Amino acid sequence: MLKKGFGLIVLFFIMTSFAFASGNNSAYKNVLSKIIPPQIHYTLKQSKEHKIKGFDTLIISIKQESLGTTIHRYIWISKDKKTVIPTLLDVSKIRPERIMPKNSFDRLPVDISWFTTYLSKLPKDFKKSYGKGKTDVYLFSDPYCPYCKKQLKALESLAENNKIKLRILPFNVHGAKAQDASILFWDIEKHQGLKNAISKIEGAGYADIDKMVKDNQKKIDKLRKGYMPKMKELSSLLMEHRFNGTPVIFIMKKNNKALIFLGLSDISKYIK
Repeated sequence: MLKKGFGLIVLFFIMTSFAFASGNNSAYKNVLSKIIPPQIHYTLKQSKEHKIKGFDTLIISIKQESLGTTIHRYIWISKDKKTVIPTLLDVSKIRPERIMPKNSFDRLPVDISWFTTYLSKLPKDFKKSYGKGKTDVYLFSDPYCPYCKKQLKALESLAENNKIKLRILPFNVHGAKAQDASILFWDIEKHQGLKNAISKIEGAGYADIDKMVKDNQKKIDKLRKGYMPKMKELSSLLMEHRFNGTPVIFIMKKNNKALIFLGLSDISKYIK
């Protein structure tokens, strides 16, 4: 039972941003099949936490194979299988928070052989590093992506403290102007090193990037033939593997595997 004053709001039949999925637990299969898309699979287990009278408390776990992640969420199903509570909010705090299992998220390495094959064909000048850490970290970035710039600052700090060996590859999602800037980025990296390429393109302000591209447009046009096929190949591979936005981070592991992060992320606890 929930203690009085615990301050919980029960939200009945509200589907949140958490993606439910169908599974094989026969005791709950019929009721869950009415509200959960059949194409995603889940596992269930009983929980003794956050009990509600007349309901079974369950932890539902959904594994996202391509990202190497498993999310764990609570779900409450009535004993008669007629009512489902997908979410409970704790409103005893300043801002209401969703009640979550203590372990709400797991991350496992994913096979990225497709990427290591691409890397093996990429000239060394296009994959220079910054920092002397033992862990290779790849940032897939667009020079006009604001979240990439925030992510880059955090990764630069790790590189400067020799926690990681940072590498950046262009993943252009902002059209032709981003492609031109990335061509210039790769050329600066080739001749002046990654740190200089970061300061002049990836880590620079938008107006500064615009000026760099404008001042070097003739040079960019000459370089386009050599750089664009490699950028297009990488973009196609990323899209093929369901990456369609930036930033994306790969923390490289052994045996062609990596931990994968989408969007602005704190990776510090995954770095030894």
